[in-house]
Amino acid sequence: PAAYVQGYGDGSTPFRYTETAAFVQDDWRVTSRLTAKAGLRYQRQQFPNFDVSVTGLGGAPLVYPYPLGDPHVSPRLAIAFDPAGDGRTSVHAAYGLFFGNQLTGVYGATNVFGRASGTRLNVYTFPLSLAAWQQPSHQLPDGAIPAPHVTITVGPDAQTPRVHQASAGVVRDFGQGTAMGVETVYARGFHQLGALDYNPIIPALGPGRRPNDIGGVAGTSAPAAQYTDFGGTWYRGLLVSIQQRLGTERQVRLAYTWSSTEDNSSDTLGLVDANGLGRNPQDPNGLPVGFSPARERGPAATDERHRLVVNGSSMLPGGLEMAALFSAASGLPYTALAGADLNGDGIADADRARANPADPSTAVPRGGERFNARITLDLRLARTFHAGSRATVTTALDVFNVLNRANFSEVNGVFGTGSFPSQPLTDGQGRVTFGTYQKARAPRQTQLALRVAF
Repeated sequence: PAAYVQGYGDGSTPFRYTETAAFVQDDWRVTSRLTAKAGLRYQRQQFPNFDVSVTGLGGAPLVYPYPLGDPHVSPRLAIAFDPAGDGRTSVHAAYGLFFGNQLTGVYGATNVFGRASGTRLNVYTFPLSLAAWQQPSHQLPDGAIPAPHVTITVGPDAQTPRVHQASAGVVRDFGQGTAMGVETVYARGFHQLGALDYNPIIPALGPGRRPNDIGGVAGTSAPAAQYTDFGGTWYRGLLVSIQQRLGTERQVRLAYTWSSTEDNSSDTLGLVDANGLGRNPQDPNGLPVGFSPARERGPAATDERHRLVVNGSSMLPGGLEMAALFSAASGLPYTALAGADLNGDGIADADRARANPADPSTAVPRGGERFNARITLDLRLARTFHAGSRATVTTALDVFNVLNRANFSEVNGVFGTGSFPSQPLTDGQGRVTFGTYQKARAPRQTQLALRVAF
C-alpha cells in the first residue's frame, strides 16, 4: 500500500454556538399597477473563543483565533408591474443577498481535530504503510509507530460564504387557459469554502519533503488541510414555461431551462489539481504559494445545461385520473483524472489528466467530460371512491421510469497518465476503461397505493 490512514481518539465532541437573526419586510403598493417589496435580514453567528494551532514553516507553531464571524445585513428588494392594468401581464424583478452557514460545520470539524483528546489522524506512507498493514486486524495501536498527525483547520481570515442573486421576468395570461412566462436568473457567490493542503509534498525539497518538516527531515510533518474561502460561483439561467388548461379536466405544462453553473470548489472537502507550494511566509493568512483558484474554475457538479419537463393530467371515463411527468436533462459533468500523483504533492485523487503528462499547464479542464443525458417518464392512474359522506378511498397505480432507461450516475473517470485524449488507460485485454459507466439510477418501478381520507 502506498499509504495507510487511521484515526484515533474521541470524535463525539459537543460544541455550542449562537445564531441571532431577525427579518423585516414591507410591501408598498406604489400605484394600482406597481407593487414594491423591501426586506432586510440581520444575522450573526457567534462561536466560543477557540485558538487554532497548526504547524508552520519549519515546524514553528502558527496560532490564531477561530474566525468568529461579523454581523451580516442582507437586503432584499422586489417589484411587480402590470403595464396594461388588466391583471394579465406581470413584469417583475428581484434582488437579494444571502449568507450561508458552512462555518458552523467547519467549526465542529476543527474542534474535533484540534483538541488534545479529540480525533487524531495518522498517515503512514510507504514503507511504513507495510508495517501498519501487517498488524493484527490491520489496526495499528496509537503511538506504535511515531508519526505526525494530520491537521484540519480553517483559514484565519475565512469569511461567511455569500451569494448575490438577481432575477427578472414576465408572465402573460393569453386567456382561454393559456399562460406563458420567461425568467432570467443570475447568481454570483463569494467566499465559498474549499479544502487546501498547506503542507504538501514538494519534490524540489527532496524525497517525501514537506515545507513544515522539522529540521528539514522528511516524515516529521503531516498534511495540513485548511478550509479556505477561495471559492466563487457563477450561475446564469433562462427559464421558459407554457401552461394550457383545457376546461377543468385537462391541463398540460411545459418548462424549459437553459443554465450555466460554474465554480472552483464544488465541495467543501473536494480536492484540487495542485495545492501549490505551502504557506506563504510573507502572507501566512493568504493562499498557498503558487495556488491558482482560476485553474480550478469549471462546470459545477450540478451544471445541467438543458432541462425539459412536461407534465399533465386528464380525467378519463369512469372517474379515472391519468397523470404523466416527462423530463429530459443534459448529462452532468465529471473530470478526467490521471489516477496518479503527477505533481508529486502526495495526493493522487485530484490530479487531472494532461495533454502532455510532463507539463502541468496542459491539465484538462475541471468538469470537462459529461454523462449521457437523463430521460425519465413517470405515469399514474388513480380512482377515488366515496365511502359514505365523510371518507374517500383512492387507489393508484404508479409506474416510474416507464421507458426503463439506464440513467447513469457513476462513471470511471480515471483516464490514466498518458497523453489526453489519445492514450487512455486500458485493462489486461486492451480495453479502454475511461468513461465506462459503473452505476445507474433506479430502473422501471411499479407501485400500488391505497389512500383513505376521513
